[in-house]
Amino acid sequence: MRRLGRLVGLALLSGCYAYAPIARRATVAGSSVRVTLSDAGALAVSPLIGGSVDWIEGEVREATDSGMTVALRTVRRRDSGESTWNGEMIPLRSVDVEAVSTRTLSRARTATALTMLSAAGVALIYGIAHALGAGAGGPGGGPPDPP
Repeated sequence: MRRLGRLVGLALLSGCYAYAPIARRATVAGSSVRVTLSDAGALAVSPLIGGSVDWIEGEVREATDSGMTVALRTVRRRDSGESTWNGEMIPLRSVDVEAVSTRTLSRARTATALTMLSAAGVALIYGIAHALGAGAGGPGGGPPDPP
């Protein structure tokens, strides 16, 4: 049961984030980013991570005026969806990058997730209370009346 709670919590937390566009010059080391690659960038990274790459997600390890180095977490391909990576480093030149977005907490998604979680908790408590009350025998959930 504890494991299920952790998994639900992780799912909610991961779903509460969104990517917001930022200026390339605002990219700093340590930030979580999604980098949309230009056509030239998709061709440049193909020998390193394969072809048809649309965007990559990961942590910026180094950022300069001429480019950045990203520790990969996710790679999105145009033809086959997303794949998970384990922090492999990939250098990107400025011409390889079409857009950069940073991972930020989404207040709307967080509020929605918390509301849904609260409603599910109330429903669960109500269901358990109703089931226990119905099994007690008498009206109002008290002990059964004597014969």
